[in-house]
Amino acid sequence: MNFSVDQAGIRDLDTVAALFDAYRQFYEQPSDPDGSRRFLRAVRAWLLNDLFVAPQARRHGVGAALLREAATRGRELGAGCLMLSTALDNAPAQALYASLGWHREASCEYLLTL
Repeated sequence: MNFSVDQAGIRDLDTVAALFDAYRQFYEQPSDPDGSRRFLRAVRAWLLNDLFVAPQARRHGVGAALLREAATRGRELGAGCLMLSTALDNAPAQALYASLGWHREASCEYLLTL
């Protein structure tokens, strides 16, 4: 089968919104074609990469302050959500995130180093 892969743009919004709505339904969310379209057109998701606090500064509220500030700035700039990841065995970080209202997604991440 021959096909091409193109980057979607605003001209593809209706097609991509339908696909996004199907994706949401796959993860047992209710169908919302209009909401999917609005989300894709306007909502930004912020990815927090490499959140790290120096060992001597840990357990002094630095990580919590960083996360709160990121949330404040995200809200001010119209982000719909913040995302981050950590090692499966990093229980202190996971406890911090949960204490600040973050919830753990049931996803599995993969990385391909190029």
